[in-house]
Amino acid sequence: MYHPAWEASGLNTMRGPRLAEYWFDSHDGLRLYSRVYASAAADAPVVLCLHGLMRNSRDFGELAAHLAARHRVIVPDMRGRGLSARDPNFNNYQIPVYLQDVVTLLAGLGAARVTIIGTSMGGLMAMLLAATQPKLVSRIVLTTSAPRWILAGSSASAATPAEPLPCAAGPRRPRRCAPTTEPHGRT
Repeated sequence: MYHPAWEASGLNTMRGPRLAEYWFDSHDGLRLYSRVYASAAADAPVVLCLHGLMRNSRDFGELAAHLAARHRVIVPDMRGRGLSARDPNFNNYQIPVYLQDVVTLLAGLGAARVTIIGTSMGGLMAMLLAATQPKLVSRIVLTTSAPRWILAGSSASAATPAEPLPCAAGPRRPRRCAPTTEPHGRT
């Protein structure tokens, strides 16, 4: 789906009608990149995919293309990764700065409420966005993000948590998993 206003706003179509690239300037002048997968429905819910520390937007290519059938999917490259500009100030490679970039991106695209899929560092960013901007975040899906004993402030060097963590049942279920009473690992 193409719209002429995208050209002026920094959004350019690429590789077919569903995928576009969106370039925007951060608060400190870096040129940052995001992929935007448009849904056929103009009022489709928005999904924001946030990659891990050493990753980029391409990690979500297949998932985003699949989700675009029913959602508008926004997949940024964090500063210094993928097609986004490298920051000459190494002190800006930290989560509060990344979050500022994400909020700028979402405002530029007019996304007022999002479901976030976050992997690793992206999961931590999702949790922080939900805590600091609850009206922005409707749901979160976390993959390979920090376990709760680290988030609770326990020693990061601890080999195991104080109590077993619940996990999904299955043929590869780790031995330390707590028993579950509901599907998908909820206790």
